[in-house]
Parts: sequence; C-alpha cells; structure tokens
Amino acid sequence: MEIKKGNQYVCINEVIAVYGDKEIVRHKKGRIYQSEDDGYITDEQGNAHNYDFNKSQTAETYFRPATPDEVLIGRALTEEQQLLVKELKLKIELAKIEFMKCGLSEEQALAQVDLVMKNAIREVYHPKK
Repeated sequence: MEIKKGNQYVCINEVIAVYGDKEIVRHKKGRIYQSEDDGYITDEQGNAHNYDFNKSQTAETYFRPATPDEVLIGRALTEEQQLLVKELKLKIELAKIEFMKCGLSEEQALAQVDLVMKNAIREVYHPKK
C-alpha cells in the first residue's frame, strides 16, 4: 500500500517510537489519520514528516485506507458497523424509491426520508412517556 497525500488512513496497530528508554505513541489503534505528504501520515504529536512509510514498506502493518463512511463520521468502524452502514444506506435508497413511486421528486423523496429518520432517532433517544 502506498501512502498518498490527502488520503486518510485507519491505524490498525499502534505505532510506537522508542527513544532510549522512552516510548512515544505516534499513532493510536482505531484512529483516523491524514497524509499531508506522500509517504507520511501525520501523527498524534502533529508531526507530518516523522516516518516515511513508503520507503520502509511497513504501511500495511500499521494502516489501512479509511472508508468514505469512516472519513465522514471521523472514526474507524468495525466490519460489523460497516455492514450496518451499508444496510442502512440500502434501506434509505429503497425508502426514497417508494416515495418516488407516490409521485414525489427525488428531492422531495429524500426530504421525506430525512424526516422519517429524524423522527425515528428522536423516538429512540427521547421516547414518549
């Protein structure tokens, strides 16, 4: 895997730098990091050019590309969570199609799906007593 500037990556194994008897965690498992330059992934300390993963060929040991959903929500997802997101997206698309069958435009259908989702979330977090 080649680290490319602008892409985001999920840390799959903690990256620890050892300086004598001192250890510094450079990248924490489960977090998403961005590459500000080819080969480099900005670390916890904000260093953009600390270690060239492309030269060492160790990128796959510590990182994987972040999915668009992970980038959107800003954190890594488990495989189970990724499947749930895919399922939710499919259900949203099917609901949109059903609303469009009733004569709504795509924009109106998406607005209705959004309203239904907001009401469902509100009901989960603030149930009527």
